[in-house]
Amino acid sequence: MTMQVLVADDDASIRRMLLTILRRDDYEVLEVESGLAAWELLQQQPIPLLVVDWMMPLMTGVDLVRHIRAASFPHYTYV
Repeated sequence: MTMQVLVADDDASIRRMLLTILRRDDYEVLEVESGLAAWELLQQQPIPLLVVDWMMPLMTGVDLVRHIRAASFPHYTYV
């Protein structure tokens, strides 16, 4: 089974680079361009690993991590 990774970055070129690297190593990669979009996706489905930009529009990476830590998810999410 392939591990899912969520890449959250507002820079499309950075997302493309990370997608290329992670897919080459057989990860199933999801991508979003804001912390808010990442948070909305995490509320819908468990994703075990996140690669998150520090500064993004709508919700920063730091704020996203704070939301994840405050949530009562029944699974681990590594950032």
